[in-house]
Amino acid sequence: MKHYLLIFFMLMFSANSLIANEQDSLFNQAVLKYQQKDYDKAYWLFDGLVQEGNLSFQLFFNYANTCTQLKKYARAIAFYEKALKLSPNESATESNLIFLRKKMALTDESDRHWRNKIGELNMYSLSVLATWAWIILLSVTFLLVSKQNRKIYFFSSVLLFILAVYLIFNSIKLYRVLHVQQFAIVQEESAMYNQPALLSDETYDLFIGQKIEVLDEKNGWLKVNVGLNRKGWMPSERLIEI
Repeated sequence: MKHYLLIFFMLMFSANSLIANEQDSLFNQAVLKYQQKDYDKAYWLFDGLVQEGNLSFQLFFNYANTCTQLKKYARAIAFYEKALKLSPNESATESNLIFLRKKMALTDESDRHWRNKIGELNMYSLSVLATWAWIILLSVTFLLVSKQNRKIYFFSSVLLFILAVYLIFNSIKLYRVLHVQQFAIVQEESAMYNQPALLSDETYDLFIGQKIEVLDEKNGWLKVNVGLNRKGWMPSERLIEI
């Protein structure tokens, strides 16, 4: 029995190794085709790997580059976003994404500004630090400072309190953006609908490459939010979830 189990595990390991080697070979072929400027062939090779469910920064980054060359800009934006999820500090990916968004006259989201300028861990640390500084300053104001100088300290503590609230608010917002909210990229110009049905009333027009929040899913439709509480439904095939 032990021998059969050993043979079984060896066969499984060999099969996984063969699959991994085949995927590496296809990826290398795709990269070579891209370098040779055969973008159509590179696209189909990369796309095949993506459709198989492979997840890697290099795959998403190179696939997005290929989509850019073929002017599939919405798909390129979506996969640059996917690549950044796997490796948030890659400056080349961020630069390519900013370039594409400017090319398509799309504004950058505030979540990217906070993520790049400060970072999640630093934002949380600053929030905690500002809160404790406010508590200490307020305590010192009422316990140790004389009444004549108390106004200056109290005014300083109010400013520090406003700063602490501001940092906490943005920490919560940043956490939701990075860990809770789901987003998608519009891959064709379309309208939102009041209900998940093509016969329902159209509401807002959406643009190719626009990044929107996904709220819910129902029978092949996605409920989305485009900001300022403007919500509606779109067919899922018109979006690329990231």
